[in-house]
Amino acid sequence: MLLDASGAPITAITEHSGPSLDAGAHRGSIANWRPRRVATTAHAAAERRTATQRAEDLYANNWSARSGVSVIADNAIGTGLQPQIALPWKRLGIDRDAARALQEDMAWEWYLWTREAHATGMAQFEDLQYAAMRSVLRNGECLHLPVMLEDAGRRYALAIQDIHPSRLCTPSDLTADTSIRDGVRLSGCGVPEGYYIACPQQWQSVPDVSALSSSDFAYRPARLAHRRNVLHLFRYEEEGQVRGTSSLAAGIKLFRNLTDCLDYELFAQIIAASFPVFFAIEGGTAQGLPPEVAQSYGLGGQEQPRDYQEIEPGMNIYGAPNEKPYVLESKRPSANFTNFVEIILRAQAASMGIPYESLTKDFSKTNYSSARAALNEAWKLYSFYRRWFARLYCQPIFEMVMEEAWLRGRLRLPRNAPDWYENRVLYCNAEWVGPSRGFVDLVKEVQATILRLQNNLMTYGEAWSEAGGDFADGVETIREERALLNGLPPAHNTGGLQCETLASRQERRGLPRQYQLTCPHALYDAHCGVSRAAFARTMTVQSIAGFTLTLADVFPAVYYNVGQAVKADGSRRFITTSGTSTVTLERGFDVAVGEVLALYPGCDKSRQTCATKFGNQLNFGGFPWIPSQDPFRTQIG
Repeated sequence: MLLDASGAPITAITEHSGPSLDAGAHRGSIANWRPRRVATTAHAAAERRTATQRAEDLYANNWSARSGVSVIADNAIGTGLQPQIALPWKRLGIDRDAARALQEDMAWEWYLWTREAHATGMAQFEDLQYAAMRSVLRNGECLHLPVMLEDAGRRYALAIQDIHPSRLCTPSDLTADTSIRDGVRLSGCGVPEGYYIACPQQWQSVPDVSALSSSDFAYRPARLAHRRNVLHLFRYEEEGQVRGTSSLAAGIKLFRNLTDCLDYELFAQIIAASFPVFFAIEGGTAQGLPPEVAQSYGLGGQEQPRDYQEIEPGMNIYGAPNEKPYVLESKRPSANFTNFVEIILRAQAASMGIPYESLTKDFSKTNYSSARAALNEAWKLYSFYRRWFARLYCQPIFEMVMEEAWLRGRLRLPRNAPDWYENRVLYCNAEWVGPSRGFVDLVKEVQATILRLQNNLMTYGEAWSEAGGDFADGVETIREERALLNGLPPAHNTGGLQCETLASRQERRGLPRQYQLTCPHALYDAHCGVSRAAFARTMTVQSIAGFTLTLADVFPAVYYNVGQAVKADGSRRFITTSGTSTVTLERGFDVAVGEVLALYPGCDKSRQTCATKFGNQLNFGGFPWIPSQDPFRTQIG
């Protein structure tokens, strides 16, 4: 323990000197930096509304602002996010096959609902996703309402109504209610309880809906039991935040000022391209001037000279007497104009979190390394928006649709399956997949994916998800395609066989048999003498995984290597390897689970296999005692 001069302990609250922070002092170049704070929530709401209106104006009229919003929405949502339903069948205590069947029914019902998702019928669910993401980026938030439409022409009652976020505000007669913040009623803990949505009468022309009273508003509770009654999405970035801020807000001065700068430069170029000519009148006389010009300038009459406020292309301008002429030309833009514009555009892109190349579509200064780095950095933002949007928008709607499908009896749970409501989260488990990311070099990207798969650094499901596909659906499609392709006759790269009779072969010079270690006979032929029927064994197919078949019987490992699997119709496949109850075929086979196959063992042509496996050593045609060393190349010591 530390003691002071009087012997008293020095506590932690003892005051002591320390360095002064420039960031907290008023001196130097930041002496006048006094950040402004919003005094009340009403002022904050007013500033947010103004910023949103400006952002909407930029989106409507500014090419770079619209490009930035489109880039994020196109990559994060694109053609829409799709659910990959994956029921945790072990947790649910159901069979895997039953789970797959239920997943297929759920996927089909979801597809049917997406076609009628919009309350007005003007859009499908993918279009609603795209519009919602654009609203989040443009306005800082989106406001969609789940509604129930009892229409005889609809398969489902649930539909989504899209509302402009500007209609969400506090009624003018409720501004004194401290539990309402910017149109959202909050509980004592800050949980949104309801939303005030302006619904003015059709005959009313209201430039500012915040001036309406509560009689012109519809109050919408935030939840109805376990269901969300309002889909209010915004990026939660500050403590106590209840409304969103446009992604254009941080760089709104850059967007607007650059637009004005470009407009002025463009106008200067228009003036220069007009090539107007100014004629000066010397001495104030009309001598030599056309009569109509002299009369218009009062040199031959009483009319006063005219002042020109607008300059038209090819215009001839006559000056007043004693006026000094100037050449009407523009020397703009300046030499550093291009670099200046590029710096501002890079700052705009950074304010939105996207690369300069994505904002401007300018890849003239990009190589492979920089393009890949920019794409990887941008994909972090796109991936964030995709997961965030799927979690807060797509998943709640998916759960509503599946709940209605179950209530309408369109989903049949497997036998002995647990209750739907008690396990709603498990039944509605899904991974949301969007369009694939772009490739800088497709070959290198695919090779990298293959290496990761070979080294177990990713799963096939993850690889398919990155490519925007569903692995389960893809496997089924591949299996069907292979079955069709295997049934086609060969069309290209076909080989030919040249045959001859035994008599013609005997007439050829040379030995008809080869002098070799292994047996030259074909298994089961006349020279081999092994009976094919004696070694045939029928087995039932239990399961199929690619080219590998699992059979009901058990046999020695490698017993059927280089053997054959034959169907009842005579079609056959070569067996490459075999286990104790599995065989792997050379290529695909149109065989189904439960089908019976005839299996024939193979022979590796060795004397030992001939004797122990087939008991046929008397017919072995090889020469196992051939010297293994060449006497002409062996050195005699």
